[in-house]
Amino acid sequence: MRGVIDSYDGTGYRTLFGWIQIVTGVRTTSGKPADTDVSIDKLPAMQDIATPFASMGNLPQIFDAPCSNLNGYDSLHWTADTFLTSVPIRTRDEEIRRLAGFRWGYTEHADTVHHPIATLPLTVTAAQEWNALLPVLRKAYSGWRFARAA
Repeated sequence: MRGVIDSYDGTGYRTLFGWIQIVTGVRTTSGKPADTDVSIDKLPAMQDIATPFASMGNLPQIFDAPCSNLNGYDSLHWTADTFLTSVPIRTRDEEIRRLAGFRWGYTEHADTVHHPIATLPLTVTAAQEWNALLPVLRKAYSGWRFARAA
């Protein structure tokens, strides 16, 4: 997946944006959900940095290429909610606001002969997807403020 801002007429600091990605993995064993994991997705080298952004900057891009994540389970339903957001300019008291969002992902099975990996359709998401994930963001990054989307 690659997210790009093609054009934007703003200037100066208002061309700064961030990408936040929240991943949900539902793993099953014997056809029954065995493990659900929700995490804020960042580069492994950036996990210890207290920022919610997968990328940020002047008209930033986001890229992701998930790989086999079965970890011994029979199947995995993996979804990513990816959001383009504002970035606080002066202080962390400024709220991070959702500007746009989309959902994408895949389903993977241990038995790839009978069940090949299937990608999920990319869908544009609305405010309720961001609002539903606000508790995850607020818990993980209590030093940042996240605005509820209207």
